[in-house]
Amino acid sequence: MRFYSKKQLLLADEFIGCKIKVLFSPCLSRIGIEGVVIDERKHIFIIQTSRKKVVIPKQYHVFELIFPDGSNVVVKGEDITFRPEERIKKILR
Repeated sequence: MRFYSKKQLLLADEFIGCKIKVLFSPCLSRIGIEGVVIDERKHIFIIQTSRKKVVIPKQYHVFELIFPDGSNVVVKGEDITFRPEERIKKILR
């Protein structure tokens, strides 16, 4: 029987619909962007902010993800640079 940490279980969950905040970015104008994840691809998040849709690459960024149940996790983009369906398999192995 395998036991998974809460962080592993959250990272294996669906990100679409979660609130997201950019905590670190090499592009200073991206730091602090907040919104809701409306789509996720292997290398990017598409975020709906209060004003517009923003495409943020996962690579070289740090995100805070807030799930609908109130749980949150801080994660480096490099650690989740997989297709959503692949992420579950890789994180929970």
